[in-house]
Parts: sequence; C-alpha cells; structure tokens
Amino acid sequence: MTRAEFDETIADFADLKDFCFQQDCDLMDNVYCEGDMDDYINEELRYARDYGPWWDLRDILNDIETGYNWYLHDGGLNFEPIDDRFELYFDDVLRWAEDNDVFDPEEEPEEEEAEEDQAEEAPEAEFPVEDPSFLQSCAASSAEVFQAYQDAKEAAIAKAMREATEWAARRAELEAATREAERAEKEQDDRAFMALFA
Repeated sequence: MTRAEFDETIADFADLKDFCFQQDCDLMDNVYCEGDMDDYINEELRYARDYGPWWDLRDILNDIETGYNWYLHDGGLNFEPIDDRFELYFDDVLRWAEDNDVFDPEEEPEEEEAEEDQAEEAPEAEFPVEDPSFLQSCAASSAEVFQAYQDAKEAAIAKAMREATEWAARRAELEAATREAERAEKEQDDRAFMALFA
C-alpha cells in the first residue's frame, strides 16, 4: 500500500484496525467496536468477584456510556467512547507507518511515461534545407503570402477611405438641409410677425 492509497482507503476505525493488524502495529489494540466491547464485558462478568461488592460492579457498569460505535479500553471495565477521535488515531497510525517505512513507493502515472517514451522515440523531422529548389520554393511562397497581405491591406484602406468620403458627403448634405430648414422657418416667423402690424 502506498501513502496515497492509505489516504484513499482508510476511512474509519475498522479500516485502521485492519491495517494495523496486517502491519503488526499495536496502536489500535485497545480500540474496540461496540460488539467487541459487549463480548469483553460479558466475559469479564464471569470474574465479577474481582471487582468487589456487587454495588461496586453496578456502579462500574453504569459508568459505561452506551450508544457509540467505538471505544477505548482503559483496563478492567473502563471503556471511553471515541467516535469523534478518528482523525487523531488516523494521524498516529500514519506517523507510525511513515516512521517504519511501511508504505510502498509511489508509482509514476503510466500516461506520463508513455508521453516521455514517445518523445524519445519520435524521429526528428528532416527538411531538404540544402536543396536550392526547396529554398526557392520557400522564398516564392513567402513572397506570395506577403503580396496577398499587402493587397488585402490596400483594399481595406481604400474601402475605409471611400466610406469616409461618402459619410462626409452625407453629413454635408444633412447640414445644408438643416440650415435651409432653419432659414425657411425663420422667414416664416418673420412674415408672421410683420403680419401683426399690417
């Protein structure tokens, strides 16, 4: 198991206990699931006399909290719920595994290796750079491309100039028409004003 696989697959106390069992790690030896705790207590009750008078045993049993999934066994009949401490145990086991070189080395992704192999195996492109006819064809192609660019550029400039000229002419016509309308309106106002005194 690699370090990454540990992060991906160890999701609860059961996974941690299984991992520790396989790796001969004792960090989870005192961690019991609820069922194992019940079995342990039932077995211990066979030796009830070892816990003193019956009322002491009653108090001990009453102190055991129920309704949890995982418990820490602290000796005798002392069990403490630890459902909310998984991350702490996870970190402890992870630290133990790293300190003891338990994890397998990480493998590089196969895709990256394949890309590297392809890059190494890919032959370099060969061009007849020493062939005069090849050089001449390249130069001719470049000249054609440049000439096409120049033609397109000149055509765009000519089109822009025509549109600018047309727009200026339309603007002049509009301004002339506006002035004529204003003059006619003023003359009409003047005639109406003079008619008041006729």
